Amino acid sequence: MKRFSFLLTTSLVITLLIYSCTSTVTDIQLTSTERIVVSGLLIADAPLRNIQISRTLPPLDTFTVDRVFIGDAKASITVDGQTIALRLQAQTPADTLANGKPAPRRSFYEAPGLTVQAGKTYALRVEWQGKVATAETVVPAAPIVEQSRLTFSRTSEFTTNANVFLTGDTTKILTKNGMIAVVPATTAVVTLSIRARSTEMYRVFSFIVRDSQSRDSLGGDAALGVQNAQSGASASSGTVTLRQTISLVKRFPSFILPARIYPPTASGALIVQAADSAYYDYVVSNARANSGNNPIGAEGINPRWNVKGDGIGLFIGTSQTRLSVRP
Repeated sequence: MKRFSFLLTTSLVITLLIYSCTSTVTDIQLTSTERIVVSGLLIADAPLRNIQISRTLPPLDTFTVDRVFIGDAKASITVDGQTIALRLQAQTPADTLANGKPAPRRSFYEAPGLTVQAGKTYALRVEWQGKVATAETVVPAAPIVEQSRLTFSRTSEFTTNANVFLTGDTTKILTKNGMIAVVPATTAVVTLSIRARSTEMYRVFSFIVRDSQSRDSLGGDAALGVQNAQSGASASSGTVTLRQTISLVKRFPSFILPARIYPPTASGALIVQAADSAYYDYVVSNARANSGNNPIGAEGINPRWNVKGDGIGLFIGTSQTRLSVRP
């Protein structure tokens, strides 16, 4: 009898567990506080524009550009004791999608006629529906690259693309586990020594490798270098070292070709960026937002951004140095 009672209880528990796993929960309401969201880079010697001012959405809402759009913010920039009102930027013919249709209009703001200058402090103030967000940044001078080194090596890159067509370099096709191509690739590595300033961070903003013989041109964009970003505050001997690696393989929708880039006919074109160290604080703390908790809540796991008050986001002064390096 006891055994029967135990089996019956166990059966009921399993049934409840299965039911709870398969039932649909609806009408969930998660509490959140609406915030102003600021995303802006001030680039030395460039017009002060493209400061995006938008808003947060409740955690389970579907994001669209239209839903976060703020077109009536009262925003201003203060520099050298002068306050300049920001205005909503007009849509331009360049704001189009690949299919030719107009892109969704983002709420970008600008300061007409104002050019960003290195060494100056810019303070932002945004007012919208009773909320106030503020931020301040110093625009650094252009980074000084004291030494640079570019090296190349031949490596292999794997792809699971079943429609592989290769010419030139030796390529192996392995039939095990589907079609796996061992694609010959050129790996380029650039190492930079940068004179450090304590309130700044540095990163490789763009890295493009060109071959004067084959006219190949491969490289990366602004996504490069964030993982290699370094703060001047942690510099030893007055310098920071950045190292960026890219695998040079041409990719197409249906096939891959190895890059024809070899020294000594190759060179690298780089953009090195200096930024207010508040951006470094954001980079090293950004992973905390992926812990599964409410990203706009009060658990203390949010990234460290420099927008304060009723806002979140980044308002960062930057400057750039362009250089060419050879092996």
